[in-house]
Amino acid sequence: MKKIKILIYKLWNKVYCWCHKKPKVVGTDDTLDKLIKDNCSISRFGDGEFSLILGGSIAFQRYDKVLEEKLREVLESESERHLVGIPNVFGNLAEFSEESRKWWENYLLGNRKKIYSILPKNKIFYDAQITRIYINRKDKSHSRDRFEKIKTLWNNKNILIVEGALSRCGGE
Repeated sequence: MKKIKILIYKLWNKVYCWCHKKPKVVGTDDTLDKLIKDNCSISRFGDGEFSLILGGSIAFQRYDKVLEEKLREVLESESERHLVGIPNVFGNLAEFSEESRKWWENYLLGNRKKIYSILPKNKIFYDAQITRIYINRKDKSHSRDRFEKIKTLWNNKNILIVEGALSRCGGE
């Protein structure tokens, strides 16, 4: 029964993709180039931020209506100097490792419609995966060049990285 349910979800997902325009997400290298060339800022949205906007909680952040409203405000930002990054996972997942590809496929089976409903239509998004330029990628040959681009972004600049105490993404 579970296999049939999964098959139905996969079929529904395919039909949904055919009937709905996927979000336009600029690729990793072009996102990095835009940040460098135009000296922009970027806000990165991932599965956690989507969950918070949709009324859910995540491991290290309870749902909060004010936070939802602020996240929506950022997601809908039209500033030319502020890019909105979302994962570039709504089309072909061939560039991702097998494990990552399967994770995104499963995640999108249950969440694609909800995510599409909160994304501003006709907006150009940028790749939130610039923070994942080697991990979860099948081809790591571009990693060195991408790291050099990131270093260029931060060269001779005062930067601020905001991270939650329990997000487990960086230092102590």
